[in-house]
Amino acid sequence: MTELSGVIEKIIFHNEKNGYTVAIFETSDDSDQIGIQTTVTGILPHIKKGMPLKIKGNWTEHKTYGEQFNIESFKTIKPTNKKNLETFLLSGSVPGISKNLAKRIINTCGNNFMDIIETNPNELLKIKGLGKKTLQNLINCLRDQSENIEIIAQLQELGLSARLSQKILEHYKNETLNIVMNDPFDLALNINGIGFTKADEIAQRIGIETLNDKRIIAGIIYTIMDCYRSGHTYMEEDEIIEKSQSILDVPEDEIKVALGEAIFSGRIIQSYKNDKPIYYPTELYNAESDAALNLVNLSKDKVNDNTIDLNDLIRKTEEKLNIKLDSTQKEAITSVTQNPITIITGGPGTGKSATCSIVK
Repeated sequence: MTELSGVIEKIIFHNEKNGYTVAIFETSDDSDQIGIQTTVTGILPHIKKGMPLKIKGNWTEHKTYGEQFNIESFKTIKPTNKKNLETFLLSGSVPGISKNLAKRIINTCGNNFMDIIETNPNELLKIKGLGKKTLQNLINCLRDQSENIEIIAQLQELGLSARLSQKILEHYKNETLNIVMNDPFDLALNINGIGFTKADEIAQRIGIETLNDKRIIAGIIYTIMDCYRSGHTYMEEDEIIEKSQSILDVPEDEIKVALGEAIFSGRIIQSYKNDKPIYYPTELYNAESDAALNLVNLSKDKVNDNTIDLNDLIRKTEEKLNIKLDSTQKEAITSVTQNPITIITGGPGTGKSATCSIVK
């Protein structure tokens, strides 16, 4: 992986929703010489023209646009020379800074600009034309640009891609680092693209122990949610223990204790089937219960008295739609007219759509 330092010279394309960016990046060192410009692509949320960055990635060859640098990770850096500082000041990000004022700032501060603004910003008020309001705008701009990018940079150091880091920041906002550093398993429940395995990798990086309660409960919930991916809504205890052990590598007793805690906290629902305990993810239990209640309520509806000639109506509709129903389809239509609830099932090609078209 290659590392480059420089400044965003021009933004060609930027998607505000997902952060995908195509930009011109000018490499630089500590001198004031013009660097090499190259096209960079990648997820760069909250990016601005003139922003100094250190980027890591790989060179690629685009079939139309030629050589490009694909960014895998990045972090903000201080402007390394006067040219980078000038690009930033004249980017339009800071209201009230003209070209002449930018030159006066550069001539006064040189490469010490960031040190001055971080330690003694009022020193800049000595510069002609730089008032308190513009200085505050400058401080706010630097702060706002750097905070979110620094958060994303920290997430990338935990092995997360820029795209996933952007998703996490959008979901948790100011609580991002607090959640990630204290309960990374919450990511598996709320961030599409992060499962238990990835959350567990983050947990290992930040030193969360194998027997941590949050880890074991998260593993159990992930295991039970797997029943949904398999087409079921609940799981039996033996299966939970077996599958949880395979991903958690902890003793059976620890899983049983954590399962009880998850039930007590309401994250898992325990029920019984044939006197055996079964366990639901809370969301699926509620959905199944609501569906059952709705069906019961619908079954109590009264069916309107129907004096129409159903066979004649079916025949006329068949002619109109140019279809022919078999006996089971006609039975289904009759059931619809005589019952408050009718469930029409069947495999592909058995005539469900044709039957429903008649019902409509």
